[in-house]
Amino acid sequence: IYRGSSFRTHFNPNLPSMSINWLCGFMSADGHFALHIRKHSKFNLGANCIPIISSSQDGVSLITLEYIVSFLGVGKVIKDSPNRTTYMYYLASLKNFNHFINKIEGANNLGLGQSTRFCRFL
Repeated sequence: IYRGSSFRTHFNPNLPSMSINWLCGFMSADGHFALHIRKHSKFNLGANCIPIISSSQDGVSLITLEYIVSFLGVGKVIKDSPNRTTYMYYLASLKNFNHFINKIEGANNLGLGQSTRFCRFL
């Protein structure tokens, strides 16, 4: 499909074949881990820290990001900004982060190389 100055192919991924191995590779390649530190006077140290996992993709891959939410059972998909065609899988909160880690740790079929690379990512 041709739209303006860009060419878009029909994107129809085989989402039911998604596995924890695939997700680890996807997040290692396109994912981002960050710590959001926010000043807050009610905490002893004067701040709190929230872990964030995210991955941005063009709107063509929106279906993949939505399937990741369904597959993991945590996180959400948000539009990066009104002016862009990209969307982001976004997971923030310690509870959701722990659920994400438990899902990954519970996979007995991760290859040593892939799981090691993903642990470095986290």
